[in-house]
Amino acid sequence: MHAKKPFFILLALSAVCALFSAGLQAQLIGPTRSLEGAPDEAGLLNVLSEPPGIEVQVDGRLIGKTPIFSARFPAGLHVLRIKDSETDIHLVAAKTVAVSWFKGSFIAIPETVKAPAEIAKEPQPAPTRPNPEKRPGDQPGATNDPFYWPLNPRGPIY
Repeated sequence: MHAKKPFFILLALSAVCALFSAGLQAQLIGPTRSLEGAPDEAGLLNVLSEPPGIEVQVDGRLIGKTPIFSARFPAGLHVLRIKDSETDIHLVAAKTVAVSWFKGSFIAIPETVKAPAEIAKEPQPAPTRPNPEKRPGDQPGATNDPFYWPLNPRGPIY
């Protein structure tokens, strides 16, 4: 009879849990918005100049004075105008395009920033220290060793 008692307790406990979880599902809130029909994601534009403070136009519309950071535009081809110079720029969704204007010409600034995940994957070189067994007098030209301190008669300081 003792074997049946824990079974019925577990059965009753599972029934209570089932009722509780059914009540939780009834309280879930449905989505209020969807991405259907959403506009394409915008590209970002950075514009620098030397000297700063020059008016910048994109597609014939004034967007401000340099430096301009993270100006959002629809992805695609646009015309960038600074003073009397024009150039075509191609913006890609969720990417940043950087352009600099110097002495009347445009310079595209390549994207050199790596994503944090790419940086973490790169192997990091182990820091190296000189061998403490080696003395500056043991090898010719060892006085150029940056760890050698000539006032220490016992050799380099670590």
